[in-house]
Amino acid sequence: MQKVKLSRREREKLRQRRQMLAAALELFSEKGFHNVTMHEIAKRAEFAIGTLYKFFKNKEDLYKSLIVEQADRFHEALTKAIGETDDEIEKLRNYVK
Repeated sequence: MQKVKLSRREREKLRQRRQMLAAALELFSEKGFHNVTMHEIAKRAEFAIGTLYKFFKNKEDLYKSLIVEQADRFHEALTKAIGETDDEIEKLRNYVK
């Protein structure tokens, strides 16, 4: 599969989105989903609240995006771990690691 070269603007948007999701993950971990506001996430990520809303409709949308991103990362790590060998026992060992 060939990687698509992103423009500088697109790379910046991805960087901003990742920064927002990282801030949200920190806050959700610290305080719980229901005890965090979009304003707190924007402040932690060092973005204006309007910028946060350009990326996410609401807190639930942001949370869903965060869950999908984390699930994708887990899937990639799992695929890599079990794809490194043909030995089924070794696949299980890699999975447990």
